[in-house]
Amino acid sequence: MSITIRPFKPCVLRVLISFVLVAGLAIVSPSLLQILTQEDRRQYMECSRKSGNAWWHNDFPEAERIWRNELKSHTNNPNLFQQALDKNAEFELGKALYMKARTYNTPLSPEIEPLYKDALRFVEAFTWLGLDKESTEIQRSMAMLYVDQHRYAEAESLYRMMLSRSINSDCDVSTHLDYHVYPLADLYESQKQYPNAEKVLNEAEQFCFSHHIDPAETIERLALLYDRQGAYVKAMNAFEKALKNVEKNETGRDKTVLTAKILGNLGRTYLRLGEIVKAKNALTKAKELNVKEASEAWDDHRIPRWPAIGPILISLAEVYEIENRSTEAEMLYKREIEVDELAIQRKECPASERTDFLRNIALSKAALAKMSQRRH
Repeated sequence: MSITIRPFKPCVLRVLISFVLVAGLAIVSPSLLQILTQEDRRQYMECSRKSGNAWWHNDFPEAERIWRNELKSHTNNPNLFQQALDKNAEFELGKALYMKARTYNTPLSPEIEPLYKDALRFVEAFTWLGLDKESTEIQRSMAMLYVDQHRYAEAESLYRMMLSRSINSDCDVSTHLDYHVYPLADLYESQKQYPNAEKVLNEAEQFCFSHHIDPAETIERLALLYDRQGAYVKAMNAFEKALKNVEKNETGRDKTVLTAKILGNLGRTYLRLGEIVKAKNALTKAKELNVKEASEAWDDHRIPRWPAIGPILISLAEVYEIENRSTEAEMLYKREIEVDELAIQRKECPASERTDFLRNIALSKAALAKMSQRRH
């Protein structure tokens, strides 16, 4: 079980807007700060734009270079506005260093934690400006770092603090779930604290109901938790419940994507339970929805927009093997390898998905090798 890496939200604009309020202090004490020049603002926003482009292409060394250069250009600046931007640049540099290590499987830089902590100290010194979102974002990044460093108690403490804060604030529901609830459940699961993970997800389901939000994704996560423990009947029931909620509450592309995802997982669970016909039906429907959503033909070399298709193809190939349809099974394994290898070659392939693609390819190649041995 690995902790999910989710995209970081840029906080540059929020910091800039918040610190405009500080300008009022200049009326009382003109010597307290200087007005940030238009050129300074332009330069900083250009750095943000270039860094965002580097992130999009997973070029984290380039993002690191951009923010290091930005910090070098404003050393020991007493201007409070510039200090705010510099602390945010430190945070951006820390994130780039973190993602570089995760992407290239290299040791985490010892610079990361001090950069995060320095940015956090500055933000918390101005809590009266309403920078709770910025503080939470930095703490979330610190929690992810602590997980990677196996400092689980410190990570749990941060997630618990953020969870409590978001419940008692105007934090939107998706942010509450994606950045506070699900990572905490993942943390517990990674440590095999399954009852704690289940409790967090059950509470999240009730939170969704109380806020009139579709709980399908939360229920699906609970089903996956059961599945990974080998509790396949409980997993099946939860997946089916999630599917009913999607049918009832979702529309448009969200409905297509989530339905395909749940059907794929449900199909694999049916397969583990020996329900071959049900597995085949669910997996075939998941594959069809994937093609529909991505507007891709299986005959060409273009790639679906999301990685769920790999496990679906592998499981459907396993069904065909059980049915003694070896030729069709072999075609699906080869198609899976082709799709994921092409996906990995894309510059914009998210780092968090690359490991999944490689694992799927390895499974497909192993299955093809076994089929070849049986023929000979």
